[in-house]
Amino acid sequence: MSDKEIRLIVTDMDGTLLSDAKSISEENIAALKAAEAKGVNIAFCSGRPPNDVSILAIDAGLSPYILGLNGCCCLEKPLGEIWREDLLDESDVRRLVEEISSVGLISGVFSGAKLILNVPASVYGDPRRVWGSNLLDPRAGFEICYENNKLEEAIARGVNKMMVHDPWRTDDRLARLFKRLPQVVPGPEYTSSWITNIEINPATMNKGKSVKRLADYLGLSMDEVMALGDNDNDISMLEAAGTSVAMGNSTPGALAAATHVTVDYHQSGLAKAVRKLVLHEDVPCVRKLV
Repeated sequence: MSDKEIRLIVTDMDGTLLSDAKSISEENIAALKAAEAKGVNIAFCSGRPPNDVSILAIDAGLSPYILGLNGCCCLEKPLGEIWREDLLDESDVRRLVEEISSVGLISGVFSGAKLILNVPASVYGDPRRVWGSNLLDPRAGFEICYENNKLEEAIARGVNKMMVHDPWRTDDRLARLFKRLPQVVPGPEYTSSWITNIEINPATMNKGKSVKRLADYLGLSMDEVMALGDNDNDISMLEAAGTSVAMGNSTPGALAAATHVTVDYHQSGLAKAVRKLVLHEDVPCVRKLV
């Protein structure tokens, strides 16, 4: 851990900041607002689309930087204009869609405020459980298309991120595809945020690179940054930050990348970490790792 005061808190969403009800607990909100009152910058960094993250922030009364789609589509404030974005190569997108569909799995193509799925709407019924809690909220201004409708339009605009989803997990197709894709389409970065998905980012961007870019923009060193996360797609930002906190529910990879560990998200572990490491309160359940 750095001896410098923390001036930027960057938190993952699912499994870190959010409850099982996909909202932010009052305890977490209070801790983040106390940090803001101290002059600390706040950023939400998530694999979710920026519009979805924005609604979660607005409903909590917070106004963080939004590093959506693993940092590939970023806003300076909730529902603001796109501040920075990174795009997958067009030929990579086409090959990925083909490869994913050939094994019978679901592809999601994220392009700004649009999501293109290669399956009919009937596959999900309600897509919010997988693709974003608030994407059907009119405030989000988001469009979901099915059966690759408007795929060409999305590719022409530029694709920020792709995701493979296997909601059934009846066999090992997802695991086999995770090994195969980097071999047949070697350009992008491949990671996972849950056992049912593969997340595909441009090689130019991941959560760690996005946090570094924001810190540079704010004129901060990484020693002044605290990152919090729980899953493998958080590893890059946990490794990049001077102070990094793994949740009690973290994967082994996320835990190995962190400088500290807190209790799990059910117990508002984020709030406890902020209170100890930013507000300097005595919180025994937040421990420094070797």
